[in-house]
Order: sequence, then C-alpha cells, then structure tokens
Amino acid sequence: MSTTQQLLSADESKAELDRMRHSASHLMAAAIQSIWPEAKFGVGPAIEHGFYYDVELPISLTPKELERIEQKMRELKNKKLPFERVELSVAEALDEMERRGQVYKVELLNLLKEKGSTAVAKETGDDDAIGVSGSGGGDMKISVYRTGEFVDLCRGPHVGTTAEVGVFKLTKIAGAYWRGNEKNPQLQRIYGIAFNTKEELEKHLWRLEE
Repeated sequence: MSTTQQLLSADESKAELDRMRHSASHLMAAAIQSIWPEAKFGVGPAIEHGFYYDVELPISLTPKELERIEQKMRELKNKKLPFERVELSVAEALDEMERRGQVYKVELLNLLKEKGSTAVAKETGDDDAIGVSGSGGGDMKISVYRTGEFVDLCRGPHVGTTAEVGVFKLTKIAGAYWRGNEKNPQLQRIYGIAFNTKEELEKHLWRLEE
C-alpha cells in the first residue's frame, strides 16, 4: 500500500469513528429523553475519544444517573433503531422544534436565519449542529435525524442503526454555558467515550488511570 493510500485509509477510519461517536451522542440524547421527557437539548458533537451533549434537566445529575442513562442507551442500541434523515424547510423545522419544546434548537434555527450556518458553528463549537442544503432563502432545507422518539437538528452523517454504535461509557458531568456565554443558562454537559471494541475502550481507560 502506498503512502497516499495509507493516509486515505487512516482518514476514512477516522471519519467512520467520528460518525459512530456522533451517533453515540444521539443515542445518549434519545436515552435521556426517554427517562426525562422534559429534557431540553443544546448541542452534542463527537470529540476526541468520544462525545458529549449539553442538556437542561429537571435534576442535577450524579454518577448514579449516568449509570441509568448508560443502561437505557444499551436497551436502545439493542433495538437496532435506524438513524432516519429527513429534510425540512426552515419553517417546518421551527414548527417541529417548537412543538417539542426544544427552545435551544429554536434559538439555533433563528440564529441560522439571521446570520447563517457559520455563525451557528462558531457560537456552539459544533460544526454539525445544523445541516443546511439548498441555495438559501425559500429553497433552504434543514436536515433532521430521528432515532426512535428523539428528533434532532444535525448535519450528519450517522451510522445506519443504533446497533452499529460501538462500545461506550459515560465518564463525567460538567457545567457549560449555552453558546459559551455566562449570561445564558448553564447546561449539564455529559461526556462519554466510544470505541469500536471493548479492548480499545479498556485500553483508553487504563491510560487515563495511569
């Protein structure tokens, strides 16, 4: 294999891993919503070694709740739920998120209308927070992904079903101001790690302990 082929193969492997980790963040959000239907979601990107999601919840999370979320994630993973992509107009996406009470998603859609997708990515730190296609104006389409009962704004792509999400573990909880502004509400940021195999995950945990 040539050096160029090796680099392409490495890039493809990283892209596949990022896609799986991003899908894990949606799986976690779906689990959270099934436990706390009133949950309100910020953004949930893939990051190095894993993922996170910023969430507004009626309780302050503890490690015990992380175990509960993790267990629900495994249940949903075993159901092999598809990651279904749908394109909506901006008005349709706004209606959908308003109907669901997802105030932070409504805010992002309004920011998109006012300042464009670059502003959304800059203010949230998540390049995939909103997927936009079309030439703009009335032709603009927003990509929405459904995972079971959970529906999210997202550029994607994702794995085919929840069964394709690898081995994961939720690791910690932190506070994060919405859109990085201390004048905004502070959300709970739930971190997780995800790998293709149990051995890779355990190796990573061992490195952290060392």
